[in-house]
Amino acid sequence: MGSRIIAPAARQQLPTFSKVVIENSAVGSLIAENVIQSLPEAEIEIIENAQEFLKGVGKGHAHEKKDILLIYPHKGSFIHACPGSDGMLCCNYFIINTGVNCSYDCEYCYLQSYLNTSVITLFSNTDEMMNQILKKVNSKPKYHWRIGTGEYTDSLALEHLTGLGKFLITEFAKIPNATLELKTKSNNVDSLLNLNHNGHTVISWTMSPSFIAETVERKTASIDLRLEAAKAVQQAGYSVAIHFDPIIYYTEWEKDYKNLVDRIFTELNPKQIRWISLGTFRHSAGFKKILRDRFPDEFLTRAEMFPSDDGKMRYFAPLRAEMYRKMKSWIDKADASQFTYLCMETKQIWQEVYGKIPLHSSELDSGFEQRRLELENHYVS
Repeated sequence: MGSRIIAPAARQQLPTFSKVVIENSAVGSLIAENVIQSLPEAEIEIIENAQEFLKGVGKGHAHEKKDILLIYPHKGSFIHACPGSDGMLCCNYFIINTGVNCSYDCEYCYLQSYLNTSVITLFSNTDEMMNQILKKVNSKPKYHWRIGTGEYTDSLALEHLTGLGKFLITEFAKIPNATLELKTKSNNVDSLLNLNHNGHTVISWTMSPSFIAETVERKTASIDLRLEAAKAVQQAGYSVAIHFDPIIYYTEWEKDYKNLVDRIFTELNPKQIRWISLGTFRHSAGFKKILRDRFPDEFLTRAEMFPSDDGKMRYFAPLRAEMYRKMKSWIDKADASQFTYLCMETKQIWQEVYGKIPLHSSELDSGFEQRRLELENHYVS
């Protein structure tokens, strides 16, 4: 196992909370106990019903001050297929719902138009979560599942408080036919470095040029810190994944993204990069007003954008194809063996970038599986 390499002085300021609200049925749970121990100075309130509490908080906005943490058991399904958009190719990815809302404040985040409260919630019933995951993966024991967190929140932003990532990594280490992906924009990985992950977890980062990270991805770790964290987990034997998503068009985008690709392949071990996704900025029709009300000087929606088959606004198709082709060419030049794919894109764009269209999601699946098998020999136990 690798050792810690992130100097304390270089850390991102980790999120904290002034108040923790716990539904009585969640008292004594792993998540509640970890949070209470990690926040000794926070006000702790025990309540009867989380939903009634949320109603009492009143409607707000996901971007407002996030100083209340709510913990309660989730009553519904924990695992579901990635909600692909109409007309877009998907890759058979499954998502674990671990909580709702994020301590970060990225300008492009769809949660701004999806949530109406700034309260961050965590689901406490981790045993039920694992029961549902095991039921799913055991339904097709010969199939290798890719399962990740991070749809409604960052996977590791609160790891120093919750220990949820540590719990999931330890549990997935026992599952032979599944890979866990933890997606983050943090450098909050110290507690994960000495775990017996058994090569079953991929830790992934959204990577953006420093200009984007500093101006658009508010409160997140810098690219320097993300790369340091990625190096640390590689040294601990993990594979990593890179998400260039969203790729944002601006005057200097080409120079900045090329430099970023070059830096990633200089600083990280390419043989421990499991996959790389490419996706350009897109947003729902009502998102522009929300963003401009918050940030009158924002530039994300100033580019010329057009409605796609799924109703989302995207850059003009020829521009998207050009951006993807350039990104792919820089990656291929650095390491032609890398497995890359497009996220939430049309068949037309796939054809223009790759010269072919995957016939079915199973064809994409085979690419992920081939890459997994290629890297098995490079796993450091």
